[in-house]
Amino acid sequence: MPGSSFAASARRDASISVVVPFYQGQAWLERALRSIERQTLQPREIVLVDDGSPEPLRVDVRAENVATPVRVVRHPRNRGIPAARNSGVKAASSEWIAFLDQDDEWTPDKLERQWHCLQGEADPERTLVFGRCLVAPEAALEGGRLFPSAAAIARIGDGSRGTAGELMLRGNVVPFITLLVHRSVFERYGALDETLTGGSDDYEFVLRLAAEGLSFRCADPPHEAGRYSAVHYLTGRNYSDPERFFANEVALLQVLCDRYPTLAPLYERSLARAHYRLARAYDGAGVPRRALEHHRTARALDPYWLAPWAAVAIHHAPSPLADWLAAGRGIARRLRGGP
Repeated sequence: MPGSSFAASARRDASISVVVPFYQGQAWLERALRSIERQTLQPREIVLVDDGSPEPLRVDVRAENVATPVRVVRHPRNRGIPAARNSGVKAASSEWIAFLDQDDEWTPDKLERQWHCLQGEADPERTLVFGRCLVAPEAALEGGRLFPSAAAIARIGDGSRGTAGELMLRGNVVPFITLLVHRSVFERYGALDETLTGGSDDYEFVLRLAAEGLSFRCADPPHEAGRYSAVHYLTGRNYSDPERFFANEVALLQVLCDRYPTLAPLYERSLARAHYRLARAYDGAGVPRRALEHHRTARALDPYWLAPWAAVAIHHAPSPLADWLAAGRGIARRLRGGP
């Protein structure tokens, strides 16, 4: 990569376009834009993609105090978040692309730390830099959790199965709103899959790039306690829900295993984990019957994995014992740095 790519850091800006998909998000957009404006390393532009909102986005109101140039791309109809992200990438004029959703925000030094992380890479154009994300309700940041776990970060790119294998088994552990990627990646390896409108378009993208041998680097090392790059707010207006995401995930796992035969041996184990994640969503929503169905399916797909066995046991245990077992499982997961 030419040396001039990183020379801009001395001027406190960089050749970065921030793509923000938008759909009826007026209540949160200003917060997202302000978090971009507060960056210690400024991007060159913000590309807002209005994905067919019934009331078109008025940038003059939402970005009146934002000095970073803001451009708007409008879809005449709602096409979904992957199409909005792709349109933003196509419209972007910078060398590097970062992503932020309308209802989330960045920490002030997010871009600067990632930029410095890239400077140490031998092949930065084939490196995807990401960060940790605080997932929390809007009114209770202190109750949030950091994602991905320390264990997941340690294994991505360094596991015996390789990065793609780790992502197959761990799921969507690269928060897309923290990603910084060179625009040539989209030209060489393809855009986001616009058929995956259930929220797993970002998972398919990073998993596909991992299978192609690209490197992943986390700019928020777990040993720096409390360090994260973005806040993902649980607003109730996020694009995906567990059922739609699960259907997308099953489809993309099959397609990618067909495309990359080296991933095929992990198919049933990764599918087991998809069922397990959906089961946990049903547990959290208070639908135990559906949760039990998916826990049992996960157990059948990967009989040597203990988690679904424990979950089924908890479901069948008397209520006080089930509560005690569930609490113990949660404590053990936190102690080992799990999600």
